[in-house]
Amino acid sequence: MAVVGKEPDVREKQLNFSEISLEELYNTPTDKYDAVFIMKEHLSEASKEKYIEMYRDKEMPFFFVESKASHVSFIKMENPESYEQTAEKIDDTQNFISGILYVGGEKEYRSWKFSYPIQDSEIIRDNVQGIYSAVFKVIDDLK
Repeated sequence: MAVVGKEPDVREKQLNFSEISLEELYNTPTDKYDAVFIMKEHLSEASKEKYIEMYRDKEMPFFFVESKASHVSFIKMENPESYEQTAEKIDDTQNFISGILYVGGEKEYRSWKFSYPIQDSEIIRDNVQGIYSAVFKVIDDLK
């Protein structure tokens, strides 16, 4: 799996992450990675049109970690806004990871949201390893 940013701390020690820049990813063959994680610090850059086209063309799942814009900033739209503008409107703080996978054309895609656990009506943000495990299950099911 590829990660744009710092490799996440996960339970699954058998997984290998390759840290890569968005530009390197743009020039990487489609079948090199099972999935790509784009970390919070790179979401603004990842919402640029060049990369939005890449998500469609690569035909692999992309997961956006701590995106306050959900997956909205990373899909093709007629009048796109910046990541910051979309994040301000949506302010998605309940979901830790959002994902997309284009499945047959420019407008057809699957999307996922992986929420923080809730305990006693409180959002638990300090242990996200279970969320990553849920994402890895989706990736495994897609193979």
